[in-house]
Amino acid sequence: MLVKVLQFAGLAVLFIASLVLIYILILGVSAACVKKSKEYSSESRYYRWLLNVSTAMMEFLLKIKVSVSGTEQIPKACLNGKKNFLLVSNHRSNYDPLITWYAFKACRPVFISKPENFRIPFFGRLIHRLRFIPINRDNPFASGQAVKAGTKLLKEDSVCVAVYPEGKRSLDCKVLPFHPLVFSMAYHAQVPVVAVTIEGTETIRKKTPWHKSYVSVRFADYISENWIKEHGIRELCARAENSVKGNLCGGGNNG
Repeated sequence: MLVKVLQFAGLAVLFIASLVLIYILILGVSAACVKKSKEYSSESRYYRWLLNVSTAMMEFLLKIKVSVSGTEQIPKACLNGKKNFLLVSNHRSNYDPLITWYAFKACRPVFISKPENFRIPFFGRLIHRLRFIPINRDNPFASGQAVKAGTKLLKEDSVCVAVYPEGKRSLDCKVLPFHPLVFSMAYHAQVPVVAVTIEGTETIRKKTPWHKSYVSVRFADYISENWIKEHGIRELCARAENSVKGNLCGGGNNG
C-alpha cells in the first residue's frame, strides 16, 4: 500500500512539474514575441492572463497569503473595469506591485514603474506589452512625460493606472511624503482616486521559502472626481497621504 501511495505521489509531482515547465516555455516564447521598441496601443487579454497566472504561481511558491478588505466601499464600476480610476498606495517592498496588480486584476491595472523593472526576464516584456509606463524619477522632464502618458490612458482606455506617490520604497515602513505631480493624472483625466494600504510585503524576503508571509491590502479612501475638481491637486495629495497614513497599523509610522 505504501509503495502505491509513493508511486502515485511521484507521478503527481512529475505531472505538476511538467505543467510548470510547459507554462514556462509558453511564457518564454510569448515574452520573446513582444517588441520592446514598439509602443502598444491596446490591452492584451492574453498577456494579462500570463501576468496574472505568473503572479499566482509566484505567490503560491513563495507561500504568500494575501487578504484584501474594504473593497465593498469602492464603486462596482471601478472594480469590474468599467470606470477608470487612479490607484495609489504606500510602498514598502519590490513585491508590492505583484500583490497589488493581482488583488485588482479585474481592473486591469497599468503601473507607472521604475525602468529597472522592464529589464526583468519575462516580466519586463509582459509589462511592456501591457503598457506599463517607465518613469525616471531623477529626470523632471521624463517624469512629466510618464505622468502625461498615464493621463492619456485614463482618458482614452478602460484601465486603472496605479502609482506609488512616495516615489520610492520606504525601507523603515514610514510613509514618505507624497508627490503632488502624480495626482495631476486624476485631476486632468477627471477620474476618481482609490487609496489603499499594503502591509506585510516587507517580511517576504526574510521568510521565503520556509515560512508563510501574510500580506494585507486594505481600502483607505475613495475620492470622487467631483471632490477633486473642487479642491485641486495639492489638497487631493494631502487627503490621500493622510488617508494612507491613518489606515496603516501604527498610523503609518511603522510596520
